[in-house]
Amino acid sequence: MNRRALCAAVLAVACSAAFGRTALHGFLFWDDRAFIAENPLIAHPSAASLLALWTTPLHDLYAPLTYTLWGLLAAVFGPKPWAFHLTNVALHTLNAALVFAVLRRLVTEDDGRAALAGALLFAAHPVQSEAVAWASEAKDLLSALFSLLAIRQYLVFREGENRRAYLWASGAFACALLAKPSAVVAPVLLVILNRGIQRRDWAGSLRGLSPWFVAAAAFTLIAAHVQPAAGLHFVAPVWLRPAIALDALTFYLGKLVLPLHLIPDYGRTSQSVVSSGALAYTWIPAASLLAAGWVLRQKLPWMAAAVALFVAALLPVLGLVPFDFQYYSNVADHYLYLAMIGPALGLAFACARPAPLARRILVPLALASLLASSFLYASHWKDDATLYAHTLAVNPRSFMAHNNLGQMLEEEGRFEDALSHYRAALEADPGGQDALNNIGNVLYKEGRYDEAIRHYADVIGRSSPAEGLTRTAARMHNNLGAAYLKKSLYDGAAIEFQRAMAIDPDYLEPYYNLALVLMAFGRYAEAIPVLRRGLVVNPDHAELRRQLALAMAKSGG
Repeated sequence: MNRRALCAAVLAVACSAAFGRTALHGFLFWDDRAFIAENPLIAHPSAASLLALWTTPLHDLYAPLTYTLWGLLAAVFGPKPWAFHLTNVALHTLNAALVFAVLRRLVTEDDGRAALAGALLFAAHPVQSEAVAWASEAKDLLSALFSLLAIRQYLVFREGENRRAYLWASGAFACALLAKPSAVVAPVLLVILNRGIQRRDWAGSLRGLSPWFVAAAAFTLIAAHVQPAAGLHFVAPVWLRPAIALDALTFYLGKLVLPLHLIPDYGRTSQSVVSSGALAYTWIPAASLLAAGWVLRQKLPWMAAAVALFVAALLPVLGLVPFDFQYYSNVADHYLYLAMIGPALGLAFACARPAPLARRILVPLALASLLASSFLYASHWKDDATLYAHTLAVNPRSFMAHNNLGQMLEEEGRFEDALSHYRAALEADPGGQDALNNIGNVLYKEGRYDEAIRHYADVIGRSSPAEGLTRTAARMHNNLGAAYLKKSLYDGAAIEFQRAMAIDPDYLEPYYNLALVLMAFGRYAEAIPVLRRGLVVNPDHAELRRQLALAMAKSGG
């Protein structure tokens, strides 16, 4: 076996050892159900659904290539969790191999061992657990795969002026953008490598990248349009955002050096760091690192490049521009996925230098320790109960965890336990629509229809205009309509179902509910277009088709 094949085998074993167990995990409430398990466009793929995935954003995110991959998996295996988790592990393994390939081209004085060390850091670091163990995060993995392939092929192009390599690189970059728009950073990463490692001037560093920057700008505008971050409670003023970005960067550096207490919701919002006064000092470590990279850019260009890669890959999610996840936290582990190429580069160059015996011992031990930690943290993503119990143990005020744990308990019929978690979520996030909607759901399921009606009517009446146009608001109107039905208030129910449909045309349930109300009163002709609109949302919904056939037969159409 040659050295490259051996290194690839080592990386495959490391990825499998760290994350292979996730193939036995299930889907989670958070994103997995909405994106995959309960999404008819994915779970029941067809030519029509494929067209819809390429022409319409899904949950405020345009990532059609990832959705196509999910649809293909569902078509071949069904919406089975193991297929999606195993695909994530395979994508991560391919990404680690591409990191190795990139590092081999950049660290020229290496026989492969230094590049392997860097690639193992990328593959085995615990901060990668979230991206690999969470089925919905295939978006980041697939986008990183094509970004890394684009970087590698661009390096091949610059080494030998291979135009075919440039075309492959450009195609890969386009695929990366279609997998997730966060790939807009790829041309910036290449400029850093050209300047910092290849030591090219600015003209040479930008060569061939102008079309990439144009494409990146276009996808940035698309992302801003479909994902406007409109629901944030607090948007930091522009003058404060650099400090918030440095705070986030300091946080990431801490997790990079000491990856403890990793959870999906750190609750580190702009409002919390401002009100706590932490911004007075949290900017210092990140600013110091940036200053050190700048000062050492001539003496240790590889170190400066490693720092620059790490920061540049995080730029879209540092808080300089508001983004929707800031509702929960400014920071999340999966944002670090591609950014880990920076530390990987730094370690590879450090290991390529003549090393004392201590370093040759400590680096393998450290990598083994990180791999063991990844194995542990991946286990926290086993199921909802395990993940949210771990999250609340670290961050007891995680309203995301309280809401999702409450939904799990609600499905199990433990309504009072669910209510306690929803109320805890509401305490942590006053006015949170998800918790308010969930409380109403429990009241409805317990048969407390009058209370549910008063609850939903009060919440809807107090909602701001922006809150009244959210997907959660649509569900509240639908649920209020369902409660009206239980009290035989049919006109009120029909109005609420129509409001839900108007707010969220892709929400299926109110179409079905409204059609049943209309048909109950013999208004079959009016029910037919409602049912047809529902079938546009989900063409494979058997009950909608059955009701449509009945309505057409009864109406004589």
